[in-house]
Amino acid sequence: MQDHDSACPFKILTCEQNCEKRLLRRDMDRHCVTVCPMRPMKCPFGCDSSFPERNLEQHCIEFLQPHLLKVLQVIHKKGFTVDGLKDHAVLLEKYDSDGKLAKSLDARSLTNVVKNLEAKMKDDDSS
Repeated sequence: MQDHDSACPFKILTCEQNCEKRLLRRDMDRHCVTVCPMRPMKCPFGCDSSFPERNLEQHCIEFLQPHLLKVLQVIHKKGFTVDGLKDHAVLLEKYDSDGKLAKSLDARSLTNVVKNLEAKMKDDDSS
């Protein structure tokens, strides 16, 4: 009976990754790989961080400055020194009254926010 209990696919278990969800043993692997909020993920901006998926938003808030610098380096391949990029990043953060920069959870959305802010800054400078 103990052998059956340790292998029964219908036994209800708590998630192996500690998300506290209870599910059938037979569904555990699929849950852990596809939908578990505790499944490990790498930073979508390419920094060396790895964390549970449910911490993505917090990671993006905490590491906004380095993520912003990575995106700015791609957008402005030439024409900015490293210090110039840092200054530009600080200026963008000050200009971002809605907090959209910190809410960007991937490189594409952050790039779009940066381009929109730069266009807005350019319009304000020309007026």
